[in-house]
Amino acid sequence: NIKNTSGINSGDTINIGNVNGKNFIITTPLTITSINSTSVLSNGTITLSTGSDGTTITDLTLISNTTNGITVYSSNNTITKNHIEIMGNNSYAIMALGGDNNIISYNTININGTNPYTYAIDIGASWTDGTATIKGYSIKGNNITANIDNNYVAGIYSSGLINSEIADNYFALSSNKFVYGIATSNNWGLTNTTGNITISKNKVIGLGEMVYLIETFKNTEMTITGNNLSGIGDGIYAIAGSALTNSKINNNEITVLGGNIANMNITNNDVIPNGNAGITLIADSTGNTISANNLNILDAYGMNILGSSNDILNNNIN
Repeated sequence: NIKNTSGINSGDTINIGNVNGKNFIITTPLTITSINSTSVLSNGTITLSTGSDGTTITDLTLISNTTNGITVYSSNNTITKNHIEIMGNNSYAIMALGGDNNIISYNTININGTNPYTYAIDIGASWTDGTATIKGYSIKGNNITANIDNNYVAGIYSSGLINSEIADNYFALSSNKFVYGIATSNNWGLTNTTGNITISKNKVIGLGEMVYLIETFKNTEMTITGNNLSGIGDGIYAIAGSALTNSKINNNEITVLGGNIANMNITNNDVIPNGNAGITLIADSTGNTISANNLNILDAYGMNILGSSNDILNNNIN
């Protein structure tokens, strides 16, 4: 924590040099950056706690084998142009919980750890309030790579998110089990849906046993457009939706190589079960328009639409 006697005031800039094993808890709005391009925060964390609304974290290098990365509990923050490497038994590079209107942009994130559940960027409404939502996020221009020899890796996972954009990000993700490129869901505990998220112009590459390049659960008014999605798995979906309503899936470039799900040696508790398809919608996914997508498919369905009523127009399936 910043002590009252430190002389640091709201709006000041903190320049971090080569620091090891220190955890910074921020309770006032600041700009946090590095002294120079060779400065590294090693095995330490930054937490934006209550009162830190309006903080900027930029141009930091954070490398850790013992801790997670940046944790955000406040609103109206900007996390941009940072380099973050997370290794060891740690679960995330950036996590935002409960705040609104945060910008996470142009960060380079590399994940190579052993935690069974690993996230590059994890965005969630309050876990203690099943009716909570968070809004106004811009997650843009990030470069995310992960190579996990373990259970589960996600590039971006969000729950309870509304009125936001996920755009122009690059993902190269691999795991010997589950890979999720971009996954969005309602807040667990909600019976209603959340949504109005634009997922656009992302490039997602996934390699795993069961791969979901984009997945959405109990979302509405989603726009999934202009993405370049490619992957290989024993099971793979480029775009998978459960209870997705009144949304647009258009102008996506999809290349998938599927396999034999009977060969899988994993237990999948996802609401969208193992399978192979360029696009799949299940569980009363209705009122959606799927149009002008280009699908290059091998050992998978082009589209697998189950229990759903949607408009499917002018798609090219090879």
